[in-house]
Amino acid sequence: MKARRPNPMKQSGGQPPRHSPGLIFLRVLTWLCNLFDLWYTFLALDFARNAYEAKPFYRAMLEHPYLAVVYKFSLVPLGLYLLYKCRAYTVARFGVCLCALFFLGNTLYQIWIFPLWA
Repeated sequence: MKARRPNPMKQSGGQPPRHSPGLIFLRVLTWLCNLFDLWYTFLALDFARNAYEAKPFYRAMLEHPYLAVVYKFSLVPLGLYLLYKCRAYTVARFGVCLCALFFLGNTLYQIWIFPLWA
């Protein structure tokens, strides 16, 4: 009889891993940066002379603003939820950290360049 490997999604006793305050903070930070990115994109495209969307996929979505809003309000949080749900795996924790780092960097970059467009 082969010994079973423990499931990393369950702790001993059959319970899922406990919530990680650090990962919850990173998810909330990413979500807030995501909303700022949506607001800033619409603001810059409406009021800045030389503004353009740098991401080609999102640029195509901006032809239909409702689609862009649905994307920002549903797919990004869904991806963060799935990564957090699989938090027992190192790759998922790394993914949450990477998303937070990317969105925070994007937000800081937008804040930094805003005066150049005004």
